[in-house]
Amino acid sequence: LLTDEALTSYGANFKLDPPLRTKPHIEALIAGVKDGTIEIISADHTPVAPEKKARERDAVPFGVAGLEPALPVCRAALIEPGHLP
Repeated sequence: LLTDEALTSYGANFKLDPPLRTKPHIEALIAGVKDGTIEIISADHTPVAPEKKARERDAVPFGVAGLEPALPVCRAALIEPGHLP
């Protein structure tokens, strides 16, 4: 639910595999959740130590803590705008 624009404001903290996608991809995912095509939302919890994320983007390992931000991101992207009750 985060777009590739997070890479500009958060730098390597959101270097992920698979990578963050564009806004049209996110809109398609939201549509899939709303119409029932997507039934499950999950998060890959691959935390990386802050000192490893402080390197240049090419040297930074892929990963981010997925559990802590998952609920607030889903709430902000799906519930607050009214896509889900």
